[in-house]
Amino acid sequence: MAKRNSRSTRNSNSRKGTQASTTTVRRAQKRIDSTIDRAANRVSSGMKRAVNKAATRSTASERKLRAQTRKQMDRAKKTLNNADRKVSGYIRNNPKKAVAMAAGIGAAVTAAVAAAMRKRR
Repeated sequence: MAKRNSRSTRNSNSRKGTQASTTTVRRAQKRIDSTIDRAANRVSSGMKRAVNKAATRSTASERKLRAQTRKQMDRAKKTLNNADRKVSGYIRNNPKKAVAMAAGIGAAVTAAVAAAMRKRR
């Protein structure tokens, strides 16, 4: 009977050792999971900061670009308004010449369109 007790003691010790190693493995897994979670949070927060910086830069660049576009549009409007005033003044001062020029331009455009239509056939 002594042999049976030693075998059962060995089995009991083996089970205890297995349980202890299983517990150790579980603790290690929890530590690894916790470390991975912390690392993921750090990366995530770093990415959020980078995205926010990029968005801020983008917004600033957008504002700057809009301001530049407004300036260019204002310049273009002024130039067109000046040209309109000059043309209107010329037409008022020289109505016969203006009509003759308009008729000449119309004739030239009509001739160009007619020539293009003939080439298509």
